Amino acid sequence: MRRNPLIFTRKETVERLQEVKSFLGNKERLAFRAAKTKFLPEGYDPESDESYYAAPQLEDHYVKFLSERVLTLVSANWFTDLSFRKLSTVDFVCWDLAGQASTGSVIDIAFYPWKRDDNSDTLVAPATKFASIWLGTWHHAPVIAWRQAGSAAIKVESPPKYSDLIK
Repeated sequence: MRRNPLIFTRKETVERLQEVKSFLGNKERLAFRAAKTKFLPEGYDPESDESYYAAPQLEDHYVKFLSERVLTLVSANWFTDLSFRKLSTVDFVCWDLAGQASTGSVIDIAFYPWKRDDNSDTLVAPATKFASIWLGTWHHAPVIAWRQAGSAAIKVESPPKYSDLIK
C-alpha cells in the first residue's frame, strides 16, 4: 500500500507532539486544540525528488501567524473552552484527529501543572505556557511558537530531534 504524502500516520503525529512536550515541558499536563488551519510552504511538492534536497522553506508570514496565535491563546480562557481537550497525546490524536494529521496542520497547546501549588477552591488550573505548533511535513521540522505565562516574549523554535529537516 502506498503512503499518502500529505498525511502523517498516528505514530508520526504522536511522535511529533510528544517531542514538543519533551522540548517544552515534560513534567506538565497538556490541553490540546486542533486548529482548523493548515499550510504548506509555497511550491512544496512532497512527491518531488527535489523536496529531499531543496524543499522550500516555510515563509515568514506563516511563522508570524503562529506567533499571533499564541497571543490569542494567552488571552483566551483555555480551561473552560470546550475546544481544548485535556487528554494524553495518544488519545488526542486518536479521538480528535481520527488517528492521523495532515502535513502542515496547526495544533494549539496549553501547558499546566500536574498539581496546583495553592489550596484554592477554584477549578481553573493556571497555565504555565502556551504554544501553537505547525506539525511540519516530511521534509520540514515542526515549528513551535510559544510563550511562558507571565512573560511577554514569544519564542519560535524547532525541537532538536528534527535538526536534520528544514525549518
